[in-house]
Amino acid sequence: KEMGELFVTVAKSQLPVIYDPVLEQYVSSLLSRMSSKAVGVRYPFEPIIVEDHTINAAAFFGGKIMLNSGLIVATDNESQLASVLAHEMTHVTQRHLARSMEARQDAMVTGMAGILGSIILGIINPAVGMAGVSASIGGMEQSNINYTRANEYEADRLGIDLLYNSGFNPHAMADMMRKLQNRGEDFNPAFEMLLTHPLSSKRVAEAENRARFYKTKAYYESVDFKFAKSRVEVRFSNISAKFNQESARRILDHSPNDCGALYKLALASMDLGDYDTAQKSLDSLKKDYGRNLFIVDTLTDLYVARHEYDKAVSMLKDMIKSKGEQEVFVVNLANVYIESKQYQKAEQLLKKFRSYYIHHPNFS
Repeated sequence: KEMGELFVTVAKSQLPVIYDPVLEQYVSSLLSRMSSKAVGVRYPFEPIIVEDHTINAAAFFGGKIMLNSGLIVATDNESQLASVLAHEMTHVTQRHLARSMEARQDAMVTGMAGILGSIILGIINPAVGMAGVSASIGGMEQSNINYTRANEYEADRLGIDLLYNSGFNPHAMADMMRKLQNRGEDFNPAFEMLLTHPLSSKRVAEAENRARFYKTKAYYESVDFKFAKSRVEVRFSNISAKFNQESARRILDHSPNDCGALYKLALASMDLGDYDTAQKSLDSLKKDYGRNLFIVDTLTDLYVARHEYDKAVSMLKDMIKSKGEQEVFVVNLANVYIESKQYQKAEQLLKKFRSYYIHHPNFS
């Protein structure tokens, strides 16, 4: 657990970590949904979302799961995103990295700190980390700290099982592998320094074959995936607001009720200062998703931009009363008070909930 906290500290000091409580809560909900079905969970899984356009995810000690914003953009559905998380979660529950280090601890006691540091650095920057590993292990072969082929296949096999038991489509893992293979990327580029093999066609085929053994059933995917993907595309990608606005409109021309496109249109329009279009899109979404965290958070931003502070306060107080004092609502309400120069109310609110959320950088 301490090693995991070290990883988080280093990652936050060197990576453009996204501090977005709505996105974090969404990814955390996926991890929680699967961890309830996983075996060998020792710590709560904690996501670290990095603003990076490459497709990337990694697992580390203490249940730390790092994923790039580019991964969310690249996935077509929630099951594909969940398949990557399930694979990484299995690396943690099966203690693949820990077992690899423990097996060599006796022979490498003096070098463990250096190796740990190099692994952390390697996840953040594989090219630099590899040089550190080479320096730490001296004449020992790199393979001594590698994930083995068995570890990767085990993560695939148990990951698909976890995916299915959690109510997701088990075929999504092979679909995601094929997507990455077509792009010429390994399944997990973050652990490039720890992998002993590329994403082979055999591995994809085995994932497909395993998925066929599961009985077909109704798979549940939340609408939040579409909101999360649109949010990342608009706020945490290199796609211009104008392009996002136009692409959303093209989708809506054929599917007027597409919630993901409506949400993208609202976000992109806000960035462009087109508040009327944003309001119209959010009003359409409010009919079915008026109490959704993504929609409430964005409506708050719109009300603040239009200086309609009373509307924002009323909505957020109602949400807190009916859905509980969730972090997203508290942070938003405090922000509304600050933007409307009601500093005393903001201070009182933040002090009231400081003991609950002091660990969160947004809240701090």
